Amino acid sequence: VAGAPVTDWEDYDTHYTERYLGLLPEDKKAYEESSLLPLAPKLERPLLLVHGTADDNVYFRHTLRLTDALVRAGRPFEVMPLPGITHMVGADPTVYERYMTRATAFFREHLGTPK
Repeated sequence: VAGAPVTDWEDYDTHYTERYLGLLPEDKKAYEESSLLPLAPKLERPLLLVHGTADDNVYFRHTLRLTDALVRAGRPFEVMPLPGITHMVGADPTVYERYMTRATAFFREHLGTPK
């Protein structure tokens, strides 16, 4: 389960990213190596992507770009978009409960129940 994942660091907050990956274009290789997009074909187990469509921290397009890469690679995944929700999923108790219920069901479905 991935909640609001940063999938391409070139498209994230520069103040945060530059501290760890350096400056573009000088350190472009670090950005390329940290992108999840080229790794999509290597996904072996099902993935649940959860993302608020109004997220102003990690934009929803991160999930859309990973979705595109996973579709093209034929990998197993699901998306749970949260319409109108920002990065703070817990701010809406109803949405948070639905998110946790779905994530728990996904884990049980793909990992089994504890013994």
